[in-house]
Amino acid sequence: MWLVAIAFAAAHDLAVAAHAPPATTAAEAAAPFAVPATFARVLPCADCAGIAHTLTLRADGLYFSRQTPLGNPGGSVSQAGGWDFNDEAARLTLYRGTGRQHFAFRNGELLQLDSNDQAIVSRMNPALRRAAQVDAGSDIVRWHGKFRYVAGSTYFLNCDTGALGWPVAEQADYAALVDSYNHARSEPGAPLMVTFDGHLAVFHAADGPALEQMVVDRFVAVHPNTSCP
Repeated sequence: MWLVAIAFAAAHDLAVAAHAPPATTAAEAAAPFAVPATFARVLPCADCAGIAHTLTLRADGLYFSRQTPLGNPGGSVSQAGGWDFNDEAARLTLYRGTGRQHFAFRNGELLQLDSNDQAIVSRMNPALRRAAQVDAGSDIVRWHGKFRYVAGSTYFLNCDTGALGWPVAEQADYAALVDSYNHARSEPGAPLMVTFDGHLAVFHAADGPALEQMVVDRFVAVHPNTSCP
């Protein structure tokens, strides 16, 4: 029982921290533009009319990106990860797993860089411009991280953003996630690596503040004996 109590307390502390008043993150403090912010542009495409590229940077260090071929909204590709900004180099870095993508911030625009931090010389690499409105970033994307469940309390910690996580909403494929967790966890309340397709949504409680939670739209797998890269 003491293991359950300790795990529950840890999950509770994580959930409270996740919904505490947001502090200024290092990325937000270093960025030369106000966040949240969305940068967008239609990029050239070899076999279509163009690709609408949207990149949203949240103040908590999370980014969402979406690339949609014009005339084919069903071909849209979305992903989420973490971001930071190097103010000395005026460089934005997106990171997801072990992958990195760099952009130079020049004249209020984001220009993608190559692996040597040099501008990609191509008509396919126009700069992303600041959009007038911030995109909501509610697309379904692939998530990978640590999940914990204790006595009805849940918490998911995203690998790509370090300390950023959310409670999990009890809808969609929630039951499949919890069932697989209970069968694969090492002990009650132990964190377990999981993969799922999901999206973030804000839920308004009748007896408390509105909370952002993770919705598991499609559970994929659990990964015992593994950790964040």
